Amino acid sequence: MVRIQQRISKRPYLKSKRIYRYTRQSVSIVKRFHSVSAPFLKLDLEQNVKVQDGSLIIVLTPKTVPTERANAQA
Repeated sequence: MVRIQQRISKRPYLKSKRIYRYTRQSVSIVKRFHSVSAPFLKLDLEQNVKVQDGSLIIVLTPKTVPTERANAQA
């Protein structure tokens, strides 16, 4: 079973006593899927989230590198 976790992050404004608060949500990946997710750890991923038939579907796909940058790095 997996739960969506929510927490409040607090950051001080620049040189001020005021605090900026915002919520962060995360989903943990259970250990049995670590081997499946390992190849994606250091990649930039695009996310798509939708609700279908009462289920939350989160799709993560690697961002494609433009061909000009890929050729320059090679």
